[in-house]
Amino acid sequence: MTHDEARQRAMTRKILVSACLLGSPVRYNGAAKTLVHPALDAWRREGRVVSVCPELSGGFGVPRPAAEIARALLRQHGIEVFADSEIDALSARLAREG
Repeated sequence: MTHDEARQRAMTRKILVSACLLGSPVRYNGAAKTLVHPALDAWRREGRVVSVCPELSGGFGVPRPAAEIARALLRQHGIEVFADSEIDALSARLAREG
């Protein structure tokens, strides 16, 4: 694969973005948390953005009780789930590309 082919392939990879960050009112309280960023705008123009709401995909409704992240621990409905990382992957990627 040539350098240009590798670059083109990287530019067409899809990027999953939380639906609430794209303006969909799917947060726990029925609101959106729209993110405005030049990199996100570019990804949209390129057709790379795939909107996903993990909570809705997991069967949660809107509105729903709030969840709390404390360190690498998620507490929701009295259930504790350890997260893989506290790093916000989208923010990290935007920081690199922005």
